[in-house]
Amino acid sequence: MLVCVQSTLLMIEGHRPLVDDLVSGGQELVDVYSVDEAQRVRSDVELVTSTYDNVKRTARDKVHTLSDALRATLNDVSLHSAMIS
Repeated sequence: MLVCVQSTLLMIEGHRPLVDDLVSGGQELVDVYSVDEAQRVRSDVELVTSTYDNVKRTARDKVHTLSDALRATLNDVSLHSAMIS
């Protein structure tokens, strides 16, 4: 499970260049569009960037939560095994 979530996090990281290209392309459009159209482009780019950042943060938080839970479980199993021995 943890490996799957970590690979998902890596996949999300792999999309960062696409987001960066969108920001760059959006800036190019802002430079040539009218004020109203430029504002719409800025808003769309901000929404995509914000969504990407939120997805990345959520995935990272889940990896940390799962890692902590796995570590706690392994500690509990080790303690239990030591008590039995």
